[in-house]
Amino acid sequence: MQENHDLPRSKKEAEGRITLLAWDYNIDPYEIDEVAFGSKEVVGPFRKTTAFARCLTATTWSNLIYLFGVERIKERLDDKVLAQIWPSSLKEHFETLRDLLQGKSVPVSRLGTSFGHGPRPILVSDRWYRT
Repeated sequence: MQENHDLPRSKKEAEGRITLLAWDYNIDPYEIDEVAFGSKEVVGPFRKTTAFARCLTATTWSNLIYLFGVERIKERLDDKVLAQIWPSSLKEHFETLRDLLQGKSVPVSRLGTSFGHGPRPILVSDRWYRT
């Protein structure tokens, strides 16, 4: 693993973004990164795969890119991590994302809105047309 991470310049700069990843545990925010991408094997209840899965599901995509960078996400998004993600619709979303990041072709049906589902049909009321 590379030693020089593309982390934010200071701890304070990242704390607001990374605190959401482990809000329910008394863990230093940078320890999540050390488990997900670095040299540590375990911190609190998190192992490498569970820590990265938590990162994927607990914050926004823009925060993930800011905190970890696209290349690091691409390296770590594998089947072991995907197995930790639930519900299955969210897992399918990240499988599509992994395929896109790896440059694989993705069927258009997997690019729909709301985790692969097409647009929802509009409910049209006929109450105005009743006599």
